[in-house]
Amino acid sequence: MANGAVIYTWGAPVRGREMQGLAVFGKALTFWDEQAKEGRIHGHREYFGLTGNATERTGTMIVEGELGELLRIQTEEDSLRLQTEASQICENFCVQICEMNSEESINRYVQTLEGMGLS
Repeated sequence: MANGAVIYTWGAPVRGREMQGLAVFGKALTFWDEQAKEGRIHGHREYFGLTGNATERTGTMIVEGELGELLRIQTEEDSLRLQTEASQICENFCVQICEMNSEESINRYVQTLEGMGLS
């Protein structure tokens, strides 16, 4: 079972770079398909939507897997290159690494609060 996820979000493509945006998105899909075939991730899903005022398209990709492996992949050259390309062809590109809610993660949070005197 996956215990982590990397969530990529992005806004509209930079004007004039729309086709480059599609090319980079295609490269990202290929990259994550390869990671899944190699057993490094559990899978990935993509979602598209509109902003709250329905004037701008947005996208989200969720990659699920073991947290440690996701962190390793994030710092590998191919992944870093893809993220750099994405940041140059779309607005508001963001990467968020998440740990699954578990007893262990909750205990770590509580211990941190206690250690900081915030409990």
